[in-house]
Amino acid sequence: MKYTRKSLIDDLSKILKDLKPEQKRETFNYYSFNIDNNKRLTGYPIAPKDNSENLDIPQGKKESIENIITNFITNNKIFLPKENKGLEEDLNKIVQALPEFLTSVGKIQHYTQKYTLDMHQLKDLKEFITHPKYKKLDKNDQKIGKLAILIHDIAKKEGIPDEAHHINSAIDAYSIIKKLNLPSFEHDRVIGLIRNHHWSEELSEAKKSSKDYIAKDIAFRFRKPEDFEISKIFAEADLKAINDTFYDEYKNNLKDNIKKIQPLVDKIQSTGIWLPRTSLNTSKNIKYVSGVEGVNGPLKVIDINSFNEFYGIIHAIDENNFTKEKAEVINNISDEDSKSVLSNSFITKNNFNTIDNLKYGFIFNADPSNLISI
Repeated sequence: MKYTRKSLIDDLSKILKDLKPEQKRETFNYYSFNIDNNKRLTGYPIAPKDNSENLDIPQGKKESIENIITNFITNNKIFLPKENKGLEEDLNKIVQALPEFLTSVGKIQHYTQKYTLDMHQLKDLKEFITHPKYKKLDKNDQKIGKLAILIHDIAKKEGIPDEAHHINSAIDAYSIIKKLNLPSFEHDRVIGLIRNHHWSEELSEAKKSSKDYIAKDIAFRFRKPEDFEISKIFAEADLKAINDTFYDEYKNNLKDNIKKIQPLVDKIQSTGIWLPRTSLNTSKNIKYVSGVEGVNGPLKVIDINSFNEFYGIIHAIDENNFTKEKAEVINNISDEDSKSVLSNSFITKNNFNTIDNLKYGFIFNADPSNLISI
């Protein structure tokens, strides 16, 4: 790296050494990092754009600190051997979008780990994208999986075992990836994958008396089946990226845990409440109601008055009143995320009245994996 993590720590330590303890604390808070007595860096150095907050240190020191941070975060570059120039370009694009990754470059892990933190995360990523099942994921799931893996250990403590790193990394990643402007449900999926990437270890270490409960809890966290597919590949890749023998030692354990969790995920999926959320194909001239705001922005709401024929509210199959025509409607608005259904209502436009003749529509952006039957 052009300006290494060690150089950053050494240069900042020289500037900070003669500050009073209170001034050091204020400086660390102001620039969002900390350096302990063992010269271990935590946090993600950043020079605030808004300098309105007063920092009680000499102006020359403040300018020196901000120059160092700028050189590390903004003007930095990763260099690799000539045979890896393509990877070098990709990495430098990554750190432009996620400069926080630079804090993991050269960061020493504990004795079990063969690689520095940055190399572990990159090797994990390589194992993920070269896994045979990776190609079976759709493009969006591949993107979500890669992003999660790239920063899954971003907050891990240096040089010592850190049993809470998956939680702290998820907390930090929540803010780090905000700048990518992902849709909220994709953002939350990335955070969930990071938070739960030690699910297999969690199940293995659970007491016998609580193993069934833990297994069900893990399955619920992965109630969106695509997330468990990502996590199965992720877990294998993570083991392979630790050292040369770790995967061979624990692969059978991982396989056993997958066998325990998979049926529980399948059960949640098969008993979940089914809701349509894509588009209805029963009309070529579907109109939408404008101006309906949800928590995260405008909602996609269909205006039922745009249908010539409407059999629309289909929650489930009524076996006593089931026709071919109704089956076609179910097929038209089926959701690929879930095969389960719960109850039914069939209406036509002619006999549909609303309270006080208000205009109503149907919201089609609910995630079925967040709805379960009890």
